[in-house]
Amino acid sequence: MNKSKVALAISTVLILSGCGGGGSDKKELEKPAPDVTTPTAVSKVNLQVAVSDTAALQNATVWLEKKTQRNNQPDADELRAVTGQDGSVTFDSVPVKDLDNYVLMAEVVAGKASHQGRNTVHGNYLMSAPLVASLVAEQAGKSAADTASHQVELNPLTSVIELHLLQAQKEGKELSIEGVAETVALSLGLAEGSGAALLASYTKDDEGRSQKLRQAAASLVYSDALAETADDFITKLSILLSNAEKIAAALKSAAGDEIVLLDATGNLLTLSTLDSDKDGVLDDLDAFPHDDAEWFDTDGDGIGNNADEDDDDDGSPDTADPYPMMPKDVVDTDGDGLSDKYDADDDNDKVPDELDAFPLDATESADADGDGIGDNRDTDDDNDGTLDTEDAFPLDKAEQWDTDKDGIGNNADNDDDNDGYDDERDNAPLQAPNKPATLSACVAGLPALGGEGESALDRPNSRLYQVSRKMATSGEIQNYTQSEIDVDVWTGLPTGQLADRQIKVTQIAGYTPGEEYNDYHPTFEHEYTDAHTGEYLGNRETFRNWWSINVDSSPYVELELGKVTPRWVDRLDKHAPETPVRHDKLSTEYLGKDIIETVMGLREVCVVQQSSEMVLMNNQDSQAENHHPVAKVVEQRKQYLDTDNLAQRVEVSYLEYDPAAEGSISWGYTDYTKDLVGAIIDNNAFGRDPVTERGSPLDQPVSLAQCLAGLPDSGYTVSPDEEISYLVDRFDLHDLSRRLGVYTMIPQAGENTSWRGHEGLSQSVVRGHFDSGTYSFNEVYYKNAAGEMVGFEGTKNAGDTVVWGQYVEKMTPWSAVAGAYFLPEVSYVRGLLLGDHPERHRFEQVTSTVFTGRVLEWDKVSETDSIPACEVNRRREVSFYQKDGQPVLDYYGEPLIEITVERDTYDNHGLIYRSRHHSYTSYHETWNRY
Repeated sequence: MNKSKVALAISTVLILSGCGGGGSDKKELEKPAPDVTTPTAVSKVNLQVAVSDTAALQNATVWLEKKTQRNNQPDADELRAVTGQDGSVTFDSVPVKDLDNYVLMAEVVAGKASHQGRNTVHGNYLMSAPLVASLVAEQAGKSAADTASHQVELNPLTSVIELHLLQAQKEGKELSIEGVAETVALSLGLAEGSGAALLASYTKDDEGRSQKLRQAAASLVYSDALAETADDFITKLSILLSNAEKIAAALKSAAGDEIVLLDATGNLLTLSTLDSDKDGVLDDLDAFPHDDAEWFDTDGDGIGNNADEDDDDDGSPDTADPYPMMPKDVVDTDGDGLSDKYDADDDNDKVPDELDAFPLDATESADADGDGIGDNRDTDDDNDGTLDTEDAFPLDKAEQWDTDKDGIGNNADNDDDNDGYDDERDNAPLQAPNKPATLSACVAGLPALGGEGESALDRPNSRLYQVSRKMATSGEIQNYTQSEIDVDVWTGLPTGQLADRQIKVTQIAGYTPGEEYNDYHPTFEHEYTDAHTGEYLGNRETFRNWWSINVDSSPYVELELGKVTPRWVDRLDKHAPETPVRHDKLSTEYLGKDIIETVMGLREVCVVQQSSEMVLMNNQDSQAENHHPVAKVVEQRKQYLDTDNLAQRVEVSYLEYDPAAEGSISWGYTDYTKDLVGAIIDNNAFGRDPVTERGSPLDQPVSLAQCLAGLPDSGYTVSPDEEISYLVDRFDLHDLSRRLGVYTMIPQAGENTSWRGHEGLSQSVVRGHFDSGTYSFNEVYYKNAAGEMVGFEGTKNAGDTVVWGQYVEKMTPWSAVAGAYFLPEVSYVRGLLLGDHPERHRFEQVTSTVFTGRVLEWDKVSETDSIPACEVNRRREVSFYQKDGQPVLDYYGEPLIEITVERDTYDNHGLIYRSRHHSYTSYHETWNRY
């Protein structure tokens, strides 16, 4: 007897201990009672397939064979897996209702597959097992979950059952799995009712029946009674069944330590299970019965397979041989009459064996990822984790996607969406930005700013820009920050223009770090835009050193991509304050989209370019002969607008030319860039704070309140009726006279008082005298509950008649932030003058107040700058009007404007020192607290 031929697939014979799991006699710890749930029939199962012959099989390929396309080999669209160390695989979430459509199959390849922890098998064969949805559902039972786990056995005995079912199908009969299993059990001499044991793990059955089942499984495998090829299920079906029946009949009389062997000539042999060298291989099948390191010698060269690097001696090393125990000269894979040994294309798939990753499989020729699964069946050829159906480069592990379909994978492509922006500076590198046809559509379609910003509750919307520009005449490079803070929406302007427009008012204030002590009144400007359309309407510096108002303009036209849109405006400014001048050399063009780096990350923006050429005219009166050009202005502006027209970046060239000297620049700047570095938008903060992080010195408080809180007298509260006295020195610059006096301030002189129709007012008092008491006065100030000045009235020399005072009719904050370092706090007041002043009936007052930091104030006792204090600078301009509304004129016939400039220092007790200069009366006075 040829032992190598007979022993087709063995590593351990009759492993009586089996491959099942063990139990435990330890009691489980008590567990809390689970929540009560209502179990229902599961709709899906995690199908756990246990593959074995005489023991659990590792490295066997298992798949769910579709009955509708049954060819008994794994196809690309069929679920498959390779068994692990425990000889099992799991197919997750298989719908129970679909199980009737499948048959379980496994391929065992000699030299590849092995028994659990033991030797490789010695033959090639296929096994199968039936699946029935109703049976699985019944065994899986009910569960509170939708999916349950269910174990299915796949072994030689389930294969025999499946062969009987296949034969019945061929004959047009309908047989049940349970009925066939019972028939096979009876053929083995088992008691009635033993059929179910064939579908379960025979290693876990009762010992007597388990012994018989293991004998049957081993006998089937060793007798070559299982299908070797996919075609055997068709061409050799009756032979396989006949051989199985012969083996079953012989097993009835076999002893418990024997197996039955059906050799190639059809003879039945009975073999003892004696294993002298305890290597797990019966002596009768062991080529080296006394060498526990060897048991097979497939090629009969005297070298055991474990030591032999070419077991079948066909010239192919076992590691590269798909069938390491079957010589090529006895195999003709493609049936072309030429043995594989001499055939250059063993599987006849038109790919030479030397180039074929699967030379014996006509359905496969390549294995790009080297995982042992051919590319045709492999759903991920390059094993990069992306299915071939979704992989633009299924054979390139380094690439998966090609967004722009340019043939370059995204990993290697620097511009994945081919939008002209490198990925590293593209906010959406996998999506090319579209270019809407109009600017409004462009802005409306921009992505939201997102939730990156930190919370900033109860703060007005504001922006902080870093500005750089080159002055045209000097070449000086100026760098500063610019805060733009939304103040309010007004109906018309205080000056009366644009009365029918809703105007968004924005406070603009520049700050140049290091320039604090050169300018105690930093620039403050209002910008006016239409609250609904965003149209620019004009601007105004606090005290009208420059201003302009567009009182009329060309009708609104939707800006279209790439189309230059001409515009005109009728403008008032300080050169033409009453009669507007038309400027018609203006144009705007919507250029499309760009992607720029911003404080909010890479952002898509809409780009708008504006060009203007204006001749500023002196147009102070109606006499045409007095009209003459003041300057020619040429401006180029490009804006990069984010959502809600947020300007992320602005680039400007602004030049004013002398009209008397053509080409001569009188003022202006170029290379102007304004980049957003911080913002508060809808209570979310991005980047730097537009108020507290403008670049102020680190040793300075960011606000007046913070400054006062840091002084030595922090926490002090002024008491009601507490008096604070000052020595006052007033010097008249006209007659060079000096007057000395004493002022007394009572910050809290009364509460809940009434005055001129107002109720619930707080009251403070300032009284004083000059010239040793020969002249005295008393002023009473009134504020409402919001802390706003309602007015004041003054008397002199102990009289009751109001000699001077103000009654406020309207107070408008022109700024949205109070008390921030070097950020002007501006207000506008309009009202009536009190007292007997026939030529002055009404007034308008603009006040700019600036907290300019912490200082050391002069101490009169030590005569040193040693009192910690908080400094505030203030500038006030007042215009006066007669009863007929005409302005009060000065000596030169110009509208009278009185200017007061103050420098105050404070601690928590109140005012420490004041220096005040009044322009109209030309006096200068100081207050010193004592």
